[in-house]
Amino acid sequence: MQGKREECDENKESGEDKEKLISEIPHILLEESDGAEYDSEYRCLYYINNVHLKLKENGKEFEPLIKAFDKYNVDKLFEGIMYSS
Repeated sequence: MQGKREECDENKESGEDKEKLISEIPHILLEESDGAEYDSEYRCLYYINNVHLKLKENGKEFEPLIKAFDKYNVDKLFEGIMYSS
């Protein structure tokens, strides 16, 4: 009987470890944004359509990933500009 109780306790501990591990997995969100600018004759000067990476969590352990996403989003912002003629 003691052996089965120890196995049950071990299973509970490993289940708790799994829950802790799952809660520390970051959730990456995609946020789409777009915009356009027109001149006085309503001709399109440019159109921007971007998808920004965001992180759902704000914990201290995710700060490096948040900073990396911010840098990536700024770099990609200027690549997303399409000029019309």
